[in-house]
Amino acid sequence: MKILNQFKWSLLLIIIQFVTIISFTQLIPKNIQIPIIWNFQSEVITLVNRGLGLFLLLIVNICLLLFSSLLYKFKVFNKSEDRNYMEFIPRLSTIIIFYLCIFHVFMLFSARYNYLSTRIDFITFFIGLFLISLGNIFPKLPPNIVFGIKTHWSLFSKENWFKTHLIAGLSFSISGTILMIFSYVFSHFSSIIFGAKICGLSIILIPIFYSLFGSKKQK
Repeated sequence: MKILNQFKWSLLLIIIQFVTIISFTQLIPKNIQIPIIWNFQSEVITLVNRGLGLFLLLIVNICLLLFSSLLYKFKVFNKSEDRNYMEFIPRLSTIIIFYLCIFHVFMLFSARYNYLSTRIDFITFFIGLFLISLGNIFPKLPPNIVFGIKTHWSLFSKENWFKTHLIAGLSFSISGTILMIFSYVFSHFSSIIFGAKICGLSIILIPIFYSLFGSKKQK
């Protein structure tokens, strides 16, 4: 019951996802293929048959929930009893399942209304929102060997770990906000891709370099 309570939001999302799938089974003809991958030119590059498209991400989400539950119950890879670590797993699970549910609905909607191309700015906005969500939970993550910015320097001390992940959280949130602004202000493909590359490098390099300088400062 404790596990069920911790993962109640993830479970609720999966139930909603299942109900949505049942609704779309009545709307999507049997001969229609469902898009699952778009390229950066907003063109569909992979279509799958109706059955796989309807249930693929539901299966992914169920597997993710089961995996997260195992990590939580058996404390696999976790040598710490830190409460924040145990709360982090359900939160991360909920965030990933939530965005996969949204993407699944978009896939089904695209198939139903033959909307087989999408705008790059929509995808960019979606990614930006996801980064902000991750940035919100990163500062609460205690030291562990599974999640987070795991470098020799970030693991140097507990203090450096938390400072690194505070910076990582800010970096993710700011980069996500910038991507969302780019998706709204710029409609040109090259401008959005340029912004995405800058943000991608920022969320990788800023926490790593901060952990390096933080460890040297504590020596």
